[in-house]
Amino acid sequence: MATVDRSKRLRDPRHDHGAVDRSAVGTGAIAGVVLRGAVVLAALRRRYEPSLWRDEARAQTTRLLAGTRAGTVSGRDHDGVAPRCYRSRRGEPALWLRPGTGDSAVWGEVNVRGVYEPPWPIPSRSRVLDLGGHAGYFARWALTNWPVARMVSVEPDDANANLLERNAQTLADPRWSLVLAAASSSSGTAAFAGGRGCGSGLRDGGEDTVQTVDGLELLADCEFAKIDIEGAEWLLLNDERFSDSGPPMLVLEYHPCDGVIDPASKARQRLESYGYEVRDGHPEEVPGVGVLWARRPANARG
Repeated sequence: MATVDRSKRLRDPRHDHGAVDRSAVGTGAIAGVVLRGAVVLAALRRRYEPSLWRDEARAQTTRLLAGTRAGTVSGRDHDGVAPRCYRSRRGEPALWLRPGTGDSAVWGEVNVRGVYEPPWPIPSRSRVLDLGGHAGYFARWALTNWPVARMVSVEPDDANANLLERNAQTLADPRWSLVLAAASSSSGTAAFAGGRGCGSGLRDGGEDTVQTVDGLELLADCEFAKIDIEGAEWLLLNDERFSDSGPPMLVLEYHPCDGVIDPASKARQRLESYGYEVRDGHPEEVPGVGVLWARRPANARG
């Protein structure tokens, strides 16, 4: 069973400048959204009980017609949406998600679109760090498909963490634990814009205050890291400790940041400056938001 470290309910205003309000960023043309949604709904229909895809289709259609599709309206658009549990058709662990939010899209990125299919083999018995745990879909997939010795998910949004805990309980894997905090460049507290699902993040003027953990210390204690922390990745990438603390392999979702004209090139440059080989991952669908894979030479760290 997954364990939860709630002592690290980690605001340092100095660390809020890098985040971006992705809830105000469009996710592409309506036709593209509908097509991707249809593919994900089809996969959900094959794998889980019929009520899931029906609930999701009904909720997403209602939001779309009302112009309140999750991720297009700034603010706490996930507040008040109750998680629901759905049984698997294949004997897999049950799945928890919030119909009509961005949860199904994230599940689809992981399980249908292959966003986290690595370009290199994952080392055996890897300690995996999941910075930006969201609802736990990446962690569940990795625990099932990779040779993971330990999985630590770091997630500061209360509603997301609640959903993650439920997904962890259905998986019942003792290798998986949760730290309820935001990854930053130091431990303390920070302003946080919550209630936005996968778009929640550290932000100036955020309505909430959360604890932060030193992400560089966590990175130094893993072999693989997935970093998707809504702009706070720049706090880590711009910290010179990354040269020594960065893990042997990582996947990074980069986001727009004040003063950064080309986030993809800047993120690549920072990683290469620390000695990483970098490959493009899933292409950008939102301007300035994309995925990079990186690894160090064998046995090199810093």
